[in-house]
Amino acid sequence: MRRPARADGCIASADRRARPAAPSLSAARSRTRRVPLRCAAQRRRDPSTASRDGEESRLQLYTHTLCPYAQRVELLLVEREVPFELHHVDLSDKPRWYLQINPKGLVPTVVLPDGEVITESADICQRLEQMYAPAVEEGTAAKVHAAFMGRCNSDVSKSLAVVAGNSRFWGVGTELSSRELERWRCNLQEMAQLAREAGGPFLTGSEPRLVDFLYFPFMHRTNVVLEELFGNPMMRDANSGDVAPIAQWLQAMERRDCARVSSPPLEQFADALRLHRSLDFFDYVSVSREDLLHQRRAP
Repeated sequence: MRRPARADGCIASADRRARPAAPSLSAARSRTRRVPLRCAAQRRRDPSTASRDGEESRLQLYTHTLCPYAQRVELLLVEREVPFELHHVDLSDKPRWYLQINPKGLVPTVVLPDGEVITESADICQRLEQMYAPAVEEGTAAKVHAAFMGRCNSDVSKSLAVVAGNSRFWGVGTELSSRELERWRCNLQEMAQLAREAGGPFLTGSEPRLVDFLYFPFMHRTNVVLEELFGNPMMRDANSGDVAPIAQWLQAMERRDCARVSSPPLEQFADALRLHRSLDFFDYVSVSREDLLHQRRAP
């Protein structure tokens, strides 16, 4: 059983490790893949040559397809067109080589080109945003950005609580709690008011910023559970006045290449949630690794 308060990052809980691994995936574990070719920086140079003598090393991202914390980092890297190497770590059977990089065995982990290792998703994203994106200009955008940063952890916890319903924290309930649903709607209204101040379609204005990457993996999963499993469209109705800015933000993010290539396929993901009743399953059984990575491939 996962404790509500824990370090940022995804791990495989004991009950997930007990599940049998999919036979066809044993050879695929921990395979290194390159970032999608939609990244302009990737189109200019073959990533496989990055580590050769005389060329700059690439940033390394160690991740798991289903981990929302790890998705934060991939969203940012793809959106900012940062060249990087993508390593998928099977959290149900962690390889020893990964524990040498991150002894806690969590994802995400980033290794910068100079060899520095960073492990917390929020810390990673803040560092990368400082390195690769312009600072948020003073004014309304900066004010709204600071407000979202200040409430991010609380909003994420509330999103997990509404999804849990009658289940454990990080679980997906068979019934939703009316109290948590009302609490979540009130929370969405507060978020919507902040986003409305910035003018949209993103949380702080016309372009995605750090807070968009930190929020999206959790808000997207919450919406999938509410809409696909329970038929509740409260986060999807762009015409609903009180939460419309959040619905419009979700749609705007989902259209970005960074979200498309870093999110699992909706139908298969929803089926897996129905089966596992959990947001933190990492067994590669219900949804195959190849299925989850299908949309990452360049056309």
